[in-house]
Order: sequence, then structure tokens, then C-alpha cells
Amino acid sequence: DRRIARNSAELVDDGDTVQLGVGSIGSAVLDSLSGHRDLGFHTGMITDGLMRLVEAGVVTGRRKELDTGLVVAGTALGSAELYKRIPELPVRFLPTSYTHSPQVLSRLSSLVSVNFAVEVDLSGQVGAEISGGVYVGAVGGQVDFTRAAALTGKRSIIALRSTFRGRSTIKARLEGGV
Repeated sequence: DRRIARNSAELVDDGDTVQLGVGSIGSAVLDSLSGHRDLGFHTGMITDGLMRLVEAGVVTGRRKELDTGLVVAGTALGSAELYKRIPELPVRFLPTSYTHSPQVLSRLSSLVSVNFAVEVDLSGQVGAEISGGVYVGAVGGQVDFTRAAALTGKRSIIALRSTFRGRSTIKARLEGGV
């Protein structure tokens, strides 16, 4: 996870606006962003790792094209300390009709979307919620942010482990795929 996170973090420039998926790789990416400056966040969820980056002065949102100086998120998921500290943080919680809106996201030309897959296939399909026909994730905004970053932002990153439980995460064809 740490190697994947370091490689992903190298694709984020100082001043970028970041959307980040959740999970162990997402937490590792947050840790790997600690040497960056003036990052902004427009994402689905704030976590303890993001709180630490705000406290360290890494996340300022100074260069965001929209909601300058604020972390925009839909929800929070973390420790009791995170929930206690939220009123002190520069966070604006907004509904998904705003956080995931194509019209809003299209205004973030500095958007870098960093999301994670459980498997991919040789045609480029990404499985982020189902592996081998079994749900292993939750429905989220990955498609919204990935499309926006690929079309109007700086870049869209899909990261995955090469294997999971001894099996390759790269398939000839996703089960249930097109």
C-alpha cells in the first residue's frame, strides 16, 4: 500500500485539488502527501489522515478554483478525535448533488482524482465494488470524480494491488463486465 501511495502521490502537484477514495490505500496516499504544499480537497469523505494534513498546513485550499480555502466533503468517517475537531477545521459539508456534480467538478481544472480498484481487465474496465461476483466495496462517487478529472481536471488515477489473496487483480475480462 505504501509503494502504491508513494507512486500516486508523485502524480499530485503542489496546489492541486484532490479527490481521494477511502480504504487502506487511501490512508497511505494521505500520509504520502505530507510533503506537498497548498493542496485543496473536494471529496466525498474527510478522514483522520486528511485532518492531519490540514493541521500540518499541507491542505490550505489557497489555489482551488472553487470553494477557496475550504475542504469540501459529503461526510466524515474516522475517530472520535476527528468528530470532536470538525468544528475547528475549514470543512464545508455539502450534499452529493454538489460534491459529485459534473457542473461543479468541471470548474476544478486542478482536480486530481485518486481512486482504487479491486480488479481491472485488459479492455480497461475497472471493478471497484465487485470481485468474483461478490460485493467487496460500497457504492461511491468514483465514476463521477474519475470522469470529471479525466475530462476537465488534471488527471485521474486508478490504483490497485497487483494481487489479492494470492490471485491476480488483472483479469482477461471482468465477471459481469461488458
